Amino acid sequence: MNFHMAQKMNTAEFPDLGTLEEQVLFASHYAVRAPSTHNSQPWLFRIGANTVEVHADWAKKLPYGDKDGRDMCISVGACIEHTRVAFSYFGMLEGLVVNEAVVLSDKKPIAIFMVHRSTGTDETLLQTICAIEGRFNARGPFLKKEIPHALLRGIEEASEPGISFAILTEHADIMRFADLTGEGMRVAHRVPEFRGEIAKWMINNYSKKKEGIPGYTMLAPGLLSLILPSLIGRFNLGGVLSKLNHLSIASSSGVIIFSSKDSPSSWVHVGMLFARMSLSLNVENIRTSVYVASIEMPDIRSRLKELLPTDEMPQFACAFGYPKVTLRQSPRHEPKDRMIQ
Repeated sequence: MNFHMAQKMNTAEFPDLGTLEEQVLFASHYAVRAPSTHNSQPWLFRIGANTVEVHADWAKKLPYGDKDGRDMCISVGACIEHTRVAFSYFGMLEGLVVNEAVVLSDKKPIAIFMVHRSTGTDETLLQTICAIEGRFNARGPFLKKEIPHALLRGIEEASEPGISFAILTEHADIMRFADLTGEGMRVAHRVPEFRGEIAKWMINNYSKKKEGIPGYTMLAPGLLSLILPSLIGRFNLGGVLSKLNHLSIASSSGVIIFSSKDSPSSWVHVGMLFARMSLSLNVENIRTSVYVASIEMPDIRSRLKELLPTDEMPQFACAFGYPKVTLRQSPRHEPKDRMIQ
């Protein structure tokens, strides 16, 4: 399956008469379309007789951008949610157990799915499956278009154990989040090692690599995408990037901030809830854009907490709205290449 086919999976090609492993591999194309920090895709799968384990690929934890592993655990949580949707849609899901005692670098699975051969599709999830196919991390300005209140109320009904969230729609609150995000980006980009790490994960628009941040996802045209990694790695562009992200957030319809205890298992559940809410918005052609610069800096994170009606710490955040630009999806590894024995 090539990159373009992976973007537009045809559910009619599902191997109804295939083995359980063949069906799992097909459904997993939707699982690996989950968002992840730097598009690092830090997940691995193991197929058993009637189980599918989701593991973290701890080797992909970012030394500077994600020192405590928060973003990595959130990324794996998003993958677990996408996997749950895919197995549910194809009538394969029997149960799901999430590891509530995740330890960084542990080889134990983060989640175990109990599965069986497909009993038919659940058409109530078709729109969500289509949302997975079309989802992208929105960048650039959003349209000035109001989100229906009924839709936001529906999103607010989402829940995940131990996780709280706040949906900010007041302009003053959105601007405060934009200010803190911009400040976080300026602080982060002062560190040469941080810039070098981002540059290492960036790829140009013509690259055949299956992971990393393509230039087009940062709105960089072809020629600029060729030199952008070098520019970011060598020079402090934090001020420029801060202004661009500030403008994008300021134009959004709202911001969602997720809070929980500071623990790996809580971060996994944050990722699951974020993915669920993001897909619900994507069903309505409302896109999300991840911004975590204000959360990665301890002092700024404490000030962000002042916006929230909770005693728990903010762990993750995204803006949402109707983007002016529809972006190509970032590349993905084939599920078969992320399987372990």
